[in-house]
Amino acid sequence: MKSLDLIQQVLLIQQADPQERFNPCIFPLYCSCGLCFVNCCEQENIYQLIKSDENFEHREFIYKFTEEKKFFLQKCCFPPSHRSLEIKGENIYKETIIQIEKPFKCTFLCFARPQMLINYKNLYIGKVLEPFTCQIFTCLFHELEIYDKNDSLSYLLKAQLFQGGVFCASCFGNSCQIIEYNIFNRNDEKVGSIKHIFDGLQKEYCTKADKFGITFPFDATVEEKVLIICATILIDYLLFENF
Repeated sequence: MKSLDLIQQVLLIQQADPQERFNPCIFPLYCSCGLCFVNCCEQENIYQLIKSDENFEHREFIYKFTEEKKFFLQKCCFPPSHRSLEIKGENIYKETIIQIEKPFKCTFLCFARPQMLINYKNLYIGKVLEPFTCQIFTCLFHELEIYDKNDSLSYLLKAQLFQGGVFCASCFGNSCQIIEYNIFNRNDEKVGSIKHIFDGLQKEYCTKADKFGITFPFDATVEEKVLIICATILIDYLLFENF
């Protein structure tokens, strides 16, 4: 298994579960806050992190990320992206290297914004936060902030509103399906990217599984790469888990 500090490109691939696509089990039982449904087909998510080349071709296994089962939240929290999460990242030897926690947030405008707290080798290394963004005025589709263990801003992830994957998501072509996040450092310089990649008709239209290609900043530390990987998982939950 290659050390993460020597790797510049990786693929994050969600394991397909057809039950989630064919979901006739949603029954609208609202709670007082309007967030709960009975959603019998929602499953815990599993991801594989794969070393890749610059064309995002598969090379070598790095980590497996598994969401811990929380039956009530998975079945009754709607939309699914609202639920709290606990995710562990294991290496090839089944050792838990990464621990991710996403607390439940009842988000409203700029209040109680979604975030992920990340531990690497049992040490807190930082968090990923979704700030409140006015898309019309900023021309941004989505934005995330990555903070280090000292709560200092490390990176900004920005996806522009005007790109093919935002407006042409129902098209069948590869180029129309890509949504790209640019990674900016503290000096507002573009240093990397995250791409939501079209993974074929069968997976895209018959499952909720997603595939992301990550190009890390050239000078990123292992901890910063872990934070960027976790930010990619948060992107999947916030934007793609509900459909």
